[in-house]
Amino acid sequence: MDTFPLEIIDLIVFFADHETRDQLLTVSRRFQCSVEKYNWSGYCCTTRSMMKKFLEMYRGYRSRYLRYISVRVEFPYLVDTEKMPIKCRETTDEIQANNERLTRQIMGLFKALKTLEEREGPHNRPAGIRLHIENPYQRDNNHKHCYHHRYRGWRLSLLNPEDLPTLSCVQELTINKSSELVGSGYSEESMRPLDLGLVSALISKLPNLEVLNCFTIFWPSPDDAKSESPFWPYLRHLRVEFRPVSPSGVWYFQGSRGEGRNTTGFKVTQEHYPPVEENADDERWDDVWAWEGGRFENRCPNMFRIVPSDEVIEPLLEAFAKAMEKMPLLETAELFTMLTFFPGGDTQQEYPDDEIDKRYLWGLRYHFPKDNKSGPLLEWRVGDWRPSKKLLQRFHDLGSHKAGKPFQEKWLDWQYLDWSDPWRDLTHS
Repeated sequence: MDTFPLEIIDLIVFFADHETRDQLLTVSRRFQCSVEKYNWSGYCCTTRSMMKKFLEMYRGYRSRYLRYISVRVEFPYLVDTEKMPIKCRETTDEIQANNERLTRQIMGLFKALKTLEEREGPHNRPAGIRLHIENPYQRDNNHKHCYHHRYRGWRLSLLNPEDLPTLSCVQELTINKSSELVGSGYSEESMRPLDLGLVSALISKLPNLEVLNCFTIFWPSPDDAKSESPFWPYLRHLRVEFRPVSPSGVWYFQGSRGEGRNTTGFKVTQEHYPPVEENADDERWDDVWAWEGGRFENRCPNMFRIVPSDEVIEPLLEAFAKAMEKMPLLETAELFTMLTFFPGGDTQQEYPDDEIDKRYLWGLRYHFPKDNKSGPLLEWRVGDWRPSKKLLQRFHDLGSHKAGKPFQEKWLDWQYLDWSDPWRDLTHS
């Protein structure tokens, strides 16, 4: 077997079960290298307890096998007792302590990877690592079902992000919910939401990052117009899902008959933030939530916005086109959102039953062929809506400039979606 080509040996190891793979370790030196390359390609850990073990395990030639790290940020289990009941709201001190806990663990992770980079020589230094950070969660034995406590209003913040070391070994970063919550029976109420500034802070310390998978990031604010224009020289694939409402609070969409067209946002001030101690209004609003329809309104919103508002959606599309101009190696770009038509209250009575309870995919997709044998393809999945001539020309110029050839353009009908569809993969269909 030792005379097999290395590619065949790698395939044997790849398809072997765990027990067989352990036995293959002793077949020959070539099989040992292949098994170790497979077994040592990934490491899953909690940041609080396993960073020291991680550095002990990955030494010498094993370091260069490392391709994937999954990290779960740990938060302690909260115990509710008669003498020390869990408070309804987090205090200022508790919020600060939680931020410090998150910061310590992220800092420990980055320092461990930096130590690995500096300790190993050029031949064994890891590269191309896919780093997966799970959104922290925190369980408790509190059976009072306090919604102030379960639906936390304060996000976890990374303190002093400038102190993080720069890592050259990370190529891909993913931040999403903990795998412990998937199929575990635990509610997502246990999740601790993260401050979105954490994403940009981590990106700034990963100069070789090529892929960012973050399920909570949103498009930059127009206030950033005066800042230096970003540039992504190596980005090849861009896929952005946006929410139907802009960060300013103004909706990108309105009802099919103009409903909600004039809705405006408002400036968020200190008084809009949740209090950090119990107050006199808590009991009254608890009753509204539990007994006066507040819970129903929150879980069954009036979803009627399916027609774009030109003055709001076009700046977003223009920003998307502007961003693509800064991506010289771009091959595919997608911008999309999911829309639902399920009006509530009296509005529902104004529409036929067969038009209600529908989902739509709205957006655009741009293809830039690598072979340069054909021109780019721009697909619009926007129903009867059309962008302004000025905006449309910008997308046309972008395609012609990138490929140097005429491009194709397709206008596609609404894509109706079944509720069972795996919606995150729909744009690839």
